[in-house]
Amino acid sequence: MADRRIPVKLEIEHLDENISAITFTDSNANETTFLFEPSTLTVFFPQLLELASRWAKHSDLSPQNFSGDQKSLPAQRIELGIGRDGRECAVRIWVGDVQLTFLVPLDEILAAVNELATLIKPVQ
Repeated sequence: MADRRIPVKLEIEHLDENISAITFTDSNANETTFLFEPSTLTVFFPQLLELASRWAKHSDLSPQNFSGDQKSLPAQRIELGIGRDGRECAVRIWVGDVQLTFLVPLDEILAAVNELATLIKPVQ
């Protein structure tokens, strides 16, 4: 098997308001640096979520290390809206000024809201 260089450290340096340098240091102490600008997130973010989704299906990859409640992001706001059609719900979540939109089957949203309603105790 070829020598696998696994990233073990990540550093971000903000070069100016619109460009950041992200440096990965691997297990052999080699560094690789990439320059990112805002449009780069559009390219990387969906791909990274797809990877996480694929890896989460394999228990031998320890998905609990990169997903679940312990890895939660603090969100400031949530909004539900119409998805691409009447069978979807657009779930918009704001993390700071960044809006993330997820398209979820409407039946899943209704089931989750109903389950949440059973957990909420009325205030007397």
